[in-house]
Amino acid sequence: MDLDAQTILIVGIVGVVAGWLAVVVTGSGLARNLAAGIGGALAGKIIPLAVHLGLPVDNVLGVQVASAAIGALIMIALTRMVAGP
Repeated sequence: MDLDAQTILIVGIVGVVAGWLAVVVTGSGLARNLAAGIGGALAGKIIPLAVHLGLPVDNVLGVQVASAAIGALIMIALTRMVAGP
């Protein structure tokens, strides 16, 4: 598993952006959505590496951003389902 400084920075930025967008769309829970966004982005980066899954994209940066964004959106959706609005 290769988590260099660039990857961690991208995952963090994507997570914050996904969390912030969730706050803008729903209008609630800034801290919770930011934390869920960052945690989901990290999970979206680590889990596919652990199970050897990949996106069919040739651009490495594009794959990092896409997998982190997908993980963040899933985590935010799960958080909203469990904790409510």
